Amino acid sequence: MELKPTFFSGDHTSFLTTILAISLFSMIFGCAPKRVIPARMQLPTGSEYFLRGLQLSKAEEIPGPLPADAKTILRLENGSILILADMDIDADGSPRAKSLDPLFGQLQTSLRYPGIDGQRQFIDSEAIPYFVLPLGFAEEHGLELGDIGVVIYMGRHSFAIYADNGPVGKIGEGSIQLARQLGYTPWVYWLDNETFSTHGAICETEVVYVVFPGTKPTELAPDTINETISRVGANSFQSQGGRIP
Repeated sequence: MELKPTFFSGDHTSFLTTILAISLFSMIFGCAPKRVIPARMQLPTGSEYFLRGLQLSKAEEIPGPLPADAKTILRLENGSILILADMDIDADGSPRAKSLDPLFGQLQTSLRYPGIDGQRQFIDSEAIPYFVLPLGFAEEHGLELGDIGVVIYMGRHSFAIYADNGPVGKIGEGSIQLARQLGYTPWVYWLDNETFSTHGAICETEVVYVVFPGTKPTELAPDTINETISRVGANSFQSQGGRIP
């Protein structure tokens, strides 16, 4: 007996019925197409090892317009915010901020140590790895000044604290110490070719920032802040599937 293939016969009703049945089966039993990493999120060189376990395929891409110098921003399934941007060098908080960066350096940072007066109350860019977010960004995305994150660049990583607010509409800044820990030399000569300045920057949008909401330490002190950043950062990152060499 000759069998006539249903799909390619002239029986259009049978064909449509079969297609509908397959579609319904897919919806019921979870055979929908798999989500992929958002098109704009191509992982920079050297970051794959760290981020492989973060399930980026389940991340939500934050729609534009994005802040200047940001390539993409994702909200991960657990609420963490991933930013792919460049990194300007921020000297704020250093006692030498105004001489290190004559145009933009400030002695203050938005985050301060509680119960401490004078210059020591601010987060020293030369001693503490910190990153900067634009005004209003944290509130919009469920973050808080003092939250901890991890910053990755060219195969190196550093845990860091959100310690300063920057201009609205621009993202991608880090402290002198953060730059050092990522293997980047922040020092360049100023216009007179004599004065050292931090007006250099990682200009490529190849720096990955992952900020963990709700991780602001309950206690901050100058003598223990680096240990606190490393401990809280490592625990948060690894609990989300991040990898540390």
